[in-house]
Amino acid sequence: MSEWISSLHAVKRLRDAGLNAPEATLGLWAEAGFLRARAIWGRFSNDGGTDELTFPDESPADPDGLGAATPWPNIPSDFWHYVNVKHGNAEAHYEAGIFAALVVLDPEIGSHSDTEHIKLYGVSFNSDNLDALLNGVGEPQVEVKLTKTAPSNRGRRPNAEGWADFGAALARFVYDVDMTEQEDSGAIYEAVADMLANADRQPLDIRTVKPMIEKTILWIKNNKVEGHFGG
Repeated sequence: MSEWISSLHAVKRLRDAGLNAPEATLGLWAEAGFLRARAIWGRFSNDGGTDELTFPDESPADPDGLGAATPWPNIPSDFWHYVNVKHGNAEAHYEAGIFAALVVLDPEIGSHSDTEHIKLYGVSFNSDNLDALLNGVGEPQVEVKLTKTAPSNRGRRPNAEGWADFGAALARFVYDVDMTEQEDSGAIYEAVADMLANADRQPLDIRTVKPMIEKTILWIKNNKVEGHFGG
């Protein structure tokens, strides 16, 4: 089994090897996916609340190679990007093994993406990866992606007004636009969300309404409901 060494000892190893900026180097290697890192526990905060999770010693088994339901305790490489660019009051305490940042969960949709503030404790780095990198033979590791971890709104009263607003704006979009040429649910969400923002209404997040958008596209393209098809 690979040895995991504390963040403090990882910094010391790089310093002893003659690197002038060991902390920055560790962060960049982790972001690039060459250096695996893991945490003992973390605090996750988003619009659904705050949750504190103690991670298992090893990642869940993934015999089918489909990706475990949760990446933890392995830290997703995306997290290190937001630490390194100091996004959202990022923290990097290499001596203590504590790191934090506000992460964007779906960068492809930009400002409409969910965000989550993640603070990790007891961070360690993989000794085998570190040895390989110091010997100039590092290789990319299995990539894990950030996913929303803190509690969702499940079990709470549904946001009926938000659903009504988004449905009405989506209906207006369908009426105004030739839906036979629309297949990108992300682009449709951006347009509808902008319509709501211009009307001083808060749009639901894309993960909540994406099934609605995709079903709208399918229904119209298969003539299940009438849409505006130009002309």
